[in-house]
Amino acid sequence: MAPKLAVTLLVLVAASTACSSGRERQDPPLDEGTAAAVELPPELAGRELAFSRGDETASDIYVARTDGSSIRQVTRGAGVKYDPDWSPDGTRIVYRFEPAGSRLSSIRVVNADGSGDYDLGRPAGLLGMGPAWSPDGARIAFAGARGPRDRPAGIYLVDPNGSNPVRLTPKTIEAQYPAWSPDGRRIAFSGVARGGFDLYVVNADGSQLRRLTRTPEAENWPMWSPDGRRIAFHVEAGASPSLGVIAANGSARGVIAFSPAIEPAPDCGVPGNWTPARRILINCTVAGGRIGIGALAADGGEFHVLLRGADAGFPALRPDPRG
Repeated sequence: MAPKLAVTLLVLVAASTACSSGRERQDPPLDEGTAAAVELPPELAGRELAFSRGDETASDIYVARTDGSSIRQVTRGAGVKYDPDWSPDGTRIVYRFEPAGSRLSSIRVVNADGSGDYDLGRPAGLLGMGPAWSPDGARIAFAGARGPRDRPAGIYLVDPNGSNPVRLTPKTIEAQYPAWSPDGRRIAFSGVARGGFDLYVVNADGSQLRRLTRTPEAENWPMWSPDGRRIAFHVEAGASPSLGVIAANGSARGVIAFSPAIEPAPDCGVPGNWTPARRILINCTVAGGRIGIGALAADGGEFHVLLRGADAGFPALRPDPRG
């Protein structure tokens, strides 16, 4: 059995609310009719989250404080918008967009105030998903393709204005959900060569591609620890998804367990950020089957509901201007 890695994680539990397609939604304030306000850990108090709110036919990107206050809608119009990620300076958001009635997704960038929305892949004719902004702000990684002949999808890098596209991964691997290492030198991603999805790491220049896992479970959505030594990820194992963690060199693997004191234990979904305070943002369910956003320590002894339990998905913590 692989040794268990000691980490402290934040689990953000999230999903979506229903909304009508093709018309502007009037969502209530996040704190209306939801859980009572609770005291949050100091590293989360007063911080802002970008997240998606809607359903599989229509959703938008929103920003709110972790306590559910000061909510504002960033994107508007028909279509599905999700998978947000912040620019390192916190002024822009990159996200995935699917037009109404289509499953062909593109990558878009918008200012935090909702202005200046544009299609990142249009200059190079790229479609894509799972965008991730580099730590230095110079490049954006995503899983994409240049039309139907550029298959399977690979990991691409482009400048924030859509120029200088480069494919990093070979066409022997179907790749998705890239995640930058904190130093910007490596990219972890999930990929299929044979069978199901496993974890891979490649240098940002496309060299030294390495497969980290070989298991029958689907392993997706990698996310680096702040020190670059570990990678957390989602494990899809039938009806019991879980969180895994592995050393960045593949040498040690563990499972993040929930404390018996938390009943029922959340079903885990899509990891997001891993904060400098050693906490991870992730989609999960909470007690009673309700879907919301919460904070859970890796030892399972502490749980905090964020956004007052409001429905939301794909959370991304805004970079802290305090560093």
